Amino acid sequence: MEFKKASEIPKVAIVDLVNQTFKDYTVPINWTITSFEYDVRENSISLEDSYIVFENEKPIGFSLVSIRGTREE
Repeated sequence: MEFKKASEIPKVAIVDLVNQTFKDYTVPINWTITSFEYDVRENSISLEDSYIVFENEKPIGFSLVSIRGTREE
């Protein structure tokens, strides 16, 4: 397995992977490049801190991380 930063992956590959993963959900995700870019901004998704998992050069999983400021303890 290989982990690559989402910032290094073409957006279309991320959109396709997410859409494929959630296609059977009750409320399926059907991102376009535009809606993905909007979601990244709106939800503070850090593509630099997010990862796509590859096996035999095929994307098989992902972790999208949102960063929303500091947290007080």
